[in-house]
Amino acid sequence: MRRAGFQIISALVLVTLSACAGQIRNHGYMPAPDQVADILVGVDTRASVAEQLGLPTTEGLIEQDAYFYVRSRLQNKGLRGAEEIERNILVVSFDKNDVVKNIQRFSLSDGQIVALQPRVTLPPREEKGMFSRILSSIGSPDAASVINQ
Repeated sequence: MRRAGFQIISALVLVTLSACAGQIRNHGYMPAPDQVADILVGVDTRASVAEQLGLPTTEGLIEQDAYFYVRSRLQNKGLRGAEEIERNILVVSFDKNDVVKNIQRFSLSDGQIVALQPRVTLPPREEKGMFSRILSSIGSPDAASVINQ
């Protein structure tokens, strides 16, 4: 009986500890290195890159002169939340004729911390009451005097 109780407690401890193990989640898409090696700078076009590598995670927002393939790995740390442990970015840049101009790779170690500026929307101004409107209109020109001028 004592041995069975010890086994049950041991099993419960193992199950509890396994729940605390970090889980890794993958987000995004990164083409295989051999696929990227097939892209030729100055030869391939935007259409051929999309055909060979697939559509990107995102494009340049303003000028749309680049494809961005982004892949991140996040490790869940229990109560502390998720932590990004790996990030890879592949940037394929195009010239004005949509021909590949450059291919660059970046990782998490290349990144910079960006301090976000908290922006607060100001509440709307209080609406003037009827009495305030009447007092503020005293002395201001009326429509008839403006039209007659």
